Amino acid sequence: MLASEEYLAHNLISPSFGGKVFCAAEYLAMKDESNSAKTYVWALCSEYYDKGGALYQGTAVSEPVLVYLIAYGDGYIGTGHVEPVSGEDWLEDVQTKFPPNAIEKMCLNQIECYNERASRFEEISKQKAELFFQVPIATSADY
Repeated sequence: MLASEEYLAHNLISPSFGGKVFCAAEYLAMKDESNSAKTYVWALCSEYYDKGGALYQGTAVSEPVLVYLIAYGDGYIGTGHVEPVSGEDWLEDVQTKFPPNAIEKMCLNQIECYNERASRFEEISKQKAELFFQVPIATSADY
């Protein structure tokens, strides 16, 4: 698991249904410093909870995030993060907080790329949830 995924699973969203948050993230860019790093990722974090032997999805978010990391042992641990603002100023805020090479990888205005990443990340987070809870994802018949 990426250090940023682990950090985000505990800090990006709070479970609203008493479940556990699982994240999938993709590096967009990274700036290494002496004992720290700024990691620019696109993350999808989803809460899953067990209800009657089936997993249901609760709170979720998919967005670019800047994660601050510090060196720890052979890797890194997260120490903080920055999200872009919501609403009409979102794009301007992304352009202010993220470097151009990270923005290029965000799939902005590229529907197929955006949807492929969303589907891939959703599948990853579902697999993590099923592995953790040892129960299957609820089907539409369960709702």
